[in-house]
Amino acid sequence: MMRAAALWIIMLLVMRIYAENNMAHAATSGGRKATNVTLAVDVYERAKSLGINFSRTCEQALREAIKAEEGRRWAEEHADFIRHSNEWVEEHGLPLAQYRMF
Repeated sequence: MMRAAALWIIMLLVMRIYAENNMAHAATSGGRKATNVTLAVDVYERAKSLGINFSRTCEQALREAIKAEEGRRWAEEHADFIRHSNEWVEEHGLPLAQYRMF
């Protein structure tokens, strides 16, 4: 179980690096696009009264949603690899485990 968790952590780190690189490229690859957003009246009024920047807040939330969805799709697309890798580790142990200090 510990081995599978270690591989899962590595996979998540790879996904995060991949997503961050893609998002950094997207953030610098173009200007801004005006769009309309429909909000509940209470949300609009509270955010406005607090001085929250709608555009930046929506953009940040969308970036997080995009990152999560891309990660979910990556995991789905690579599910066979992840499963086979976990099975291999369960059967053979971690590569270089003899050098671990913990």
